[in-house]
Amino acid sequence: MLIAYKKVQKEDNISIKTLVSVPKRQFKHAVDRNRFKRLMREAYRLQKQELYTLIEQQDYTLHVSFTAVTNQLPTQEKVMIKMEKILGKLKDQLVCVNT
Repeated sequence: MLIAYKKVQKEDNISIKTLVSVPKRQFKHAVDRNRFKRLMREAYRLQKQELYTLIEQQDYTLHVSFTAVTNQLPTQEKVMIKMEKILGKLKDQLVCVNT
């Protein structure tokens, strides 16, 4: 799973916008693409609170993109572990840039 982010000028009360992408080239069947997207969204939903508390104090909005890069459909546990690692790295980068 890859993550890309961009800081944008604050819009209303929105602190983070997310995009979840699973390429058709890697998952030919829509059922598999939709399942993977559902897994990624659920993993993000369960782990986003720390990121939100970090961003709410800032004067910018964060646009975040999650992209699948594997060819096999992972389990929920693997997606949760990957999402935790990715969000941890993102938080570290945002803290380093802000200090």
